[in-house]
Order: sequence, then C-alpha cells, then structure tokens
Amino acid sequence: MNTLTLDIGNHRVKADIWDDEGHLFRRVMDEVSVDEIMSVCQRLEVAGIIYSSVRKGDKDLMEELKKAFPKTPVVNFDHEEITNFYEGVFHYSGNLGPDRAAAFLGAEDLSKGCNKLIIDAGTAITFDLVDCDRNFRGGNISLGYYGRLEALAHSTSLLPEVKKFDTDEKFGRDTVSAILSGAKNGVVGEVIYNVSLASDIMDLYMVVVTGADAPIFLEELKMHARECIYDEYLVGRGLNYHLRFRLDGEF
Repeated sequence: MNTLTLDIGNHRVKADIWDDEGHLFRRVMDEVSVDEIMSVCQRLEVAGIIYSSVRKGDKDLMEELKKAFPKTPVVNFDHEEITNFYEGVFHYSGNLGPDRAAAFLGAEDLSKGCNKLIIDAGTAITFDLVDCDRNFRGGNISLGYYGRLEALAHSTSLLPEVKKFDTDEKFGRDTVSAILSGAKNGVVGEVIYNVSLASDIMDLYMVVVTGADAPIFLEELKMHARECIYDEYLVGRGLNYHLRFRLDGEF
C-alpha cells in the first residue's frame, strides 16, 4: 500500500510517498500545488493522503484534494483529528501544533517505549519531551538559525542582513562572520541546554532530531546524548503512521 504525506511548513511543502517498507521518495515545493501533488502521485497509485499545515491559508486544501482524488481518502491532521484519535493513546494537554504531534508519532515509530526528546530545527526550533508511557511532558519553541540572522538585520540599524550559510568559526573575524558564528553558537548552546534540562526531568534515553538546520548541531549533540537518531522525514513518518492507523485500524 502506498500513501502520500504532505508536511506544509512555513516556507516549504514536503510531499513524501511511502510504501509498506518505508519512505520511497520526496518532492519539495515552495507552495501547495494540487497539480504538482497529482504529478507526484502519477508514478504510484496511493491508497490515502494526509496533510498537516502550520499556515493559515490552507483551509480550502481539503476540498481541492478531494476533488483531485475523488476515490482516495484525504485526512487533515489538525487538532480535532489528533484529539479524536489519540485520547487514551498519546497523552498531552493543550493545543499541540500538528507538526509537533506528527513528529511525536514519527519518533514513537522509530523508538517505541522510551523517554525521548524530539527536536525539530526548522524556521522555529521545537523541543518536545515524551516519556516511556507516551505522555507529553512539555516543550519549548524558539527562533531558528535563519530567523536569528534575519532578526538581527531587522532589529538593528547597522548590522547587515546575512544570507543563510554555515560557518566553522567559533568566533567571527569580522561583522558577517561574527553574526554567523553567534547565531550558530546560540543554536548549538540552546540545543545542548535543552538536553540537559530534559535529563534533569527524566532518565533521557533518546534524542530524535529532524529539520533542515539539524546538521548545525548534530555532531555536538551526539557528544551530549546517550542515543541520537536523525530522521529528515520525521514529520512525514508520523503522518504516515497516523494515516495507516486510519486505513488499517491498528498501529
């Protein structure tokens, strides 16, 4: 059985095709395009489609997808969907964003039944703590690497806007390199500190990492975590996990 997951983030849309063995391929789009989604599915017939979105302008997407795929179940992984299906299975209170909830499920698919911290390093960096009984124990949200570069330029009069790229320097030798190393060190330090905080709360066994900016801190993180898994498809994995539960009736 093949499935399509759509992870609609702040700046990119990640369309992933999955089969019974796992991930098959990905296409990345700047905007939601039903025509492009249809072209992704032309290669393989899909038994179901699921999407999650952190954008405000996608309220008509469900109807557009249903019209384009009239014989295929389409699921919006929103707050109502999450609470309806996971009451008594995954335990949390409050309105957890769909991307975080999907990463929660993806991490569970990768590492069942252990205390873990889930880190998603994208436009924002999210930290979510889950215990071995699948209780959500809390989380943090902060500004991502690119946002820090952008914020400095917009909040100051003389500092330049630095386009996103990495640096190996611990301390910059001029203004641009100082901005780059400062933003990177801030991300790395924040990640390590959150791991330390999580370890104070519980016996932290696993850190599960995803997001485009994860390579900035991944090697440093491995020196501070007992076990560390990086999965660039984590949100899509969680969406696929949920969709197959909807289609098959079991995890």
